[in-house]
Amino acid sequence: MTFAIGDKVTHDGKSATIEGGPHTGYSEWYAVKGDDGKVYPVGADRLTVASGFAIGDEVETAAGYRAKVVAGPFVNRYGDGDDRFWVLEDEDGKHSAPHEYALTKVEPEPIKVGDRVRVVLATHAEKRHGSVGVVTNVSADWKPYDGPVHQYEVEFNDGDEIYAATVEKVTDDPNLHTYNGVTYDLSAEYRDKDGDIWRFARVGDEVRGEWGTYHITETSYTLEDVADRFGPLTRV
Repeated sequence: MTFAIGDKVTHDGKSATIEGGPHTGYSEWYAVKGDDGKVYPVGADRLTVASGFAIGDEVETAAGYRAKVVAGPFVNRYGDGDDRFWVLEDEDGKHSAPHEYALTKVEPEPIKVGDRVRVVLATHAEKRHGSVGVVTNVSADWKPYDGPVHQYEVEFNDGDEIYAATVEKVTDDPNLHTYNGVTYDLSAEYRDKDGDIWRFARVGDEVRGEWGTYHITETSYTLEDVADRFGPLTRV
């Protein structure tokens, strides 16, 4: 296959861009630039046209069902080099391997103000990676000297607010919390093994609780601790 300068390609599971070629030596090769900005030679037989899919993407097949990409791309032995297929896993854990041309990527809904999100990348605020907060701005343009533009402002229950470059939407119910296979409703009250009544609430990144009329604070028992020490907990 012949490539042109600027073409997006993949090789050995890596993505790159054609910078020069084709060149002829013992075999045909191209100069490619990797995602790290470095340019290096790669044999033409190791290059394929870049796909629009990646591991973890949600896709819809021509048959109308949705699944997650878990492996690929693989080149059909009997195709022309562009006939590729991917391995998909559906919600039932079953797998299929449709042709790439039969797949359409399912684009996630854009993040908007008010969405609950989990922080994936926040330069100089790494302690918040994995934390859940609420988006207060989606058009910030803060850029650290050693990282990408941080377009999201995220506020947390404890009042802390940070800039984040990458976030993912959290769709689970904020009033529900699961521990050891048991789902607790944070809007309800629970009776422990001694008969005491507990209330729970999210404080920062954790679920904490108090019994009686004590106020719930960042020093209160975690729900996990209450369940382990005073459980089983029975909803009132």
